Amino acid sequence: MIRRPHDVEFYAWGHLLRSPDESSAVLLHEEIFVKRIYEFPVRIDHPRMIVDCGANVGTAMSYFCQAYPDAHVLCIEPDPLSFSYLKHNVERNHLQNRTTLLNVAVADSHGTRPFYASPVSQYSLRMSLDRDRMGGVGVPTPVTVERLSQIVPLETDILKLDVEGAEFSIVNDLQEEDLLPSALAVEVHHNPVLRGRLPQLLGTLEEAGLNCTLDANPKPGFPGDPYQDIMVWAQRYPK
Repeated sequence: MIRRPHDVEFYAWGHLLRSPDESSAVLLHEEIFVKRIYEFPVRIDHPRMIVDCGANVGTAMSYFCQAYPDAHVLCIEPDPLSFSYLKHNVERNHLQNRTTLLNVAVADSHGTRPFYASPVSQYSLRMSLDRDRMGGVGVPTPVTVERLSQIVPLETDILKLDVEGAEFSIVNDLQEEDLLPSALAVEVHHNPVLRGRLPQLLGTLEEAGLNCTLDANPKPGFPGDPYQDIMVWAQRYPK
């Protein structure tokens, strides 16, 4: 039996947002507006372009628009259901001129790939191009995939990556194309069994001249989930 979405509305500072799932809404509000996980160690003054990969329903988009009133936010979200809520939240809060929305997945290549959703719910925070993020039992739906290095604006000031496992290849591709911005907030989905990926990602960021700060949950985010969520802030400090 597939669990259907149940809408919930909540205030995020001055914005009223809608989500298809109450527990996810509470979690994202806590992380983004209470803990402020997208606030960088060194303050960024007046960013003009922010790229939000894995925009979901727009909670981070709302934070960026309110924290940085001069910024334009490019929101990228592959899941059609999440994207419909993202579009609603943009329109409801009159942010059409502050945002650009793309209903695609991002990776280090372009084409069409399966996007895995939960077999028991139409909505999940773990939907991914990587089937393992759904415990190997995800339900595939074909989605359009764009190579982020081909669509990220050159003038990007902040890049947020919450892409459920694709962060490793994306960061490597951006570095090879010399397109890493001066500030990144990356949610790393670390599987201890897959050795070498986390140090390689951190090494890539540091080789690009970025200073890395980390914060990690001591246990996996979901019962039975082997992945540990690690937040990485990578920032080029002013001299």
